[in-house]
Amino acid sequence: MIQRIQTIYLFVAAIMMGLMFLFPLSEILMPDNSIFIVDFYEISQEKTNTEAVNAEVLLPLSVLLSVITLSIFLNIFFFRSRKIQMKVCIYNIVMMLGLIFLVYYYTEQVAEIHKPATVNYTFPMIFPIISSVLTFLAYKGIRNDEQVVRSLDRIR
Repeated sequence: MIQRIQTIYLFVAAIMMGLMFLFPLSEILMPDNSIFIVDFYEISQEKTNTEAVNAEVLLPLSVLLSVITLSIFLNIFFFRSRKIQMKVCIYNIVMMLGLIFLVYYYTEQVAEIHKPATVNYTFPMIFPIISSVLTFLAYKGIRNDEQVVRSLDRIR
C-alpha cells in the first residue's frame, strides 16, 4: 500500500537524490585562486566558465545519479511485489555508495593534476548517505511487512 512509512522514506530519499542535480558536488581550489566546480555532469572553472574536462567524462556520474533517482521513485510503486521492492532497495544502496566513490574519484583526479589544490566537498555530498539510511529503513519496513504477510498465511 502506498500509505506505508517506507513510502515516506523512499519519497524523501528520491527528493534528496533529485536535489543533487541542482547543487555543485565539490569545489577544487587551485593555488592561483581559481576554482573548479564538480557538478553532476561536468567539471568547470568558475571564473572563466571554460570546461576543464569534457562533459562526456562525467557521463557515468550523471547516468548513475539519474538511475538512482528514478529507481528510488519507481520503487514506491512496486508495493504489490515486496520481494522486488526489497531487491531494488539493496541495489539503490549499493549504487549510492558507488556514486559517492565516483564523485570522490573525479574530484581527486582533477586535484591530482594540480598538486597543491584544496578539495572542498559541498553539503549535497551528504545526501547519498542520508538517502542510503532512509532506503535501509524502507527495506526494514518492507521486510517487516513481508514477514507479517507470511505469518498470516501460516495461520490460515
